[in-house]
Amino acid sequence: MLLPGISYAAEWTLSKSVSLSEVYTDNMNLDNANRKSRFTTQITPSMSLQGKGGRASVNLSGSLRYDTGGGNGGGITPNLNGSANAELIRDHLFVDANASVSLNAIDPFGDIGLDNVNNTGNTTTTAQYSISPYYKNRIKDVGDFETRYRYTNTSHSSGSASGSASHEISASLTSGPNFARLNWGLDANYRTNSGGGTGGSSSDLLSTDANLGYRFDRQWSVNGSIGREWNDFATTRSSNDGFRWTASANWTPNPRTSLRIGYGGRFFGATPTLDFSYKSRRSTIAASYSRTVTDANSQLEALAIAQDPQTGNVTISPVAVLINDVYVNERFSGSYSLKGKRTTLTLNGSQSTQSYQNSSQRSELSSLGLALSRTLSGRVSASAGVNWYRQDKAANDGAVTWQGNLGLSIKLGRKTSMNLGYSYNKRDDDQPADSYEENRATLGMSFTL
Repeated sequence: MLLPGISYAAEWTLSKSVSLSEVYTDNMNLDNANRKSRFTTQITPSMSLQGKGGRASVNLSGSLRYDTGGGNGGGITPNLNGSANAELIRDHLFVDANASVSLNAIDPFGDIGLDNVNNTGNTTTTAQYSISPYYKNRIKDVGDFETRYRYTNTSHSSGSASGSASHEISASLTSGPNFARLNWGLDANYRTNSGGGTGGSSSDLLSTDANLGYRFDRQWSVNGSIGREWNDFATTRSSNDGFRWTASANWTPNPRTSLRIGYGGRFFGATPTLDFSYKSRRSTIAASYSRTVTDANSQLEALAIAQDPQTGNVTISPVAVLINDVYVNERFSGSYSLKGKRTTLTLNGSQSTQSYQNSSQRSELSSLGLALSRTLSGRVSASAGVNWYRQDKAANDGAVTWQGNLGLSIKLGRKTSMNLGYSYNKRDDDQPADSYEENRATLGMSFTL
């Protein structure tokens, strides 16, 4: 729908590539009592497309991996990320569109494995798309008005994970240029989510808020809000409704540093917040803390299984169970990166607690990762990493998973490169039958077309 608006005057950039890899695993079933090794050949064509015109833009990247072996004897794994924006009426009417296809873990408390090479039955291909028209208008210099509608559809290839469709309507009025130090706003938001498939559930979330803030100088400002919410979803609580409020202080001593500390309250309790970031020429530090109401379909990006295109090594970041139940998610995350002339070091970690609203169940998921990459020469680069995950579903139902990986990328020519990768994966589960060890090696070639 958006392409005709930029077809004639847009600047287009298209890149294409294909990779061929051979993967060996010494434990394809992730079962120490019945270890089986296997070679799997992977063929992955990929492309990216960017187009930008006067009133529209498109960004699209995707790949389609074919496995000749693996747990199901072969299969296709698609991956897609796309976004588009168009200005239909100048300065007033716009539309956004997004689409994604990714491989996800169905249950982060089970044998996740790395990808479809492992025969665990615990992965699903998730497709999600959304379209969102919105209208903006400036009321002289007093305020800015925006109203938006968003439709999102989520589906999964596995019947063990439930899909959903959601409709969201929002409207906001915020202070305009006439207000320098003082800022204010009024917000209203309604979201309905209808679940389908096994374990599906529905929810309706409605809220209104009034916001007020004041900037003392370039470094210090305060913000606050008060509102009310009306929620309808399966719960063990006597009520999901009530007043809510927030208060926060913001400190920005320079363009490289920012800190926001806040506190508030909602129907489920206190809602403290923290956002911190610091950037220097070589290092970056970030930390955040939040306590919010959400569901798994809002967390798909964090659930995705990611593959390094240079080495073939795969990492997972489990944060939530892939079902539609509403839960309170208490999450802390932090990261640190140091970039030298030839070496980059990255450290990141997170800890989250999910309190499900339709039962007394609580779960905890923690992760810690360290990654190191170094350019050895103009044609050769190396990488290494260690990842640790802890999953606690109940007092005697948890697991700890370690992942270690090494990678080497060699540029053979202007359009050709070779990749070598090795990974070691070890899971210690409270249920001994679910513990395993796996060694995996990957040899690949990549060609830019």
